[in-house]
Amino acid sequence: MAEHSEREDIFGDEEADRQHRELFAKSDEFMAALDGNVYKKDLLQMFKFLDDYVSSHFAAEERLFDRYAYPGAAEHREEHRLFVLEMWTVKSKLSTGGSLDEALRATSKALVEWLARHVDASDVAAGDYIRKMRGRDGSAS
Repeated sequence: MAEHSEREDIFGDEEADRQHRELFAKSDEFMAALDGNVYKKDLLQMFKFLDDYVSSHFAAEERLFDRYAYPGAAEHREEHRLFVLEMWTVKSKLSTGGSLDEALRATSKALVEWLARHVDASDVAAGDYIRKMRGRDGSAS
């Protein structure tokens, strides 16, 4: 998998930070499956998990953006929206009879790698801001 932030506490928020750890663990499993002999039904199950999980996680992050008036929220939300659209596109190709060929494997891997880069860049920037704001208002996880 693409390298990801070693920070355990990107947002200083228990829910969002726990979700990041879980998401990276599942992403590592997803990548290992893609490198092996994965069956289409297994890949669809992994996409179902990612779809559900990412939607929940993005919503948790976006609640933090609203709570702390994160100035980069609009751009960050757009990144989330584009990721979900791309994920649905790949999932749709699989669901409608698309073959599990190398191009589809590459696209799937690209999605997981994008997620790691997103956390390391956009989430870390948002987290730095939110942690700073949490310190100002005395909020805890």
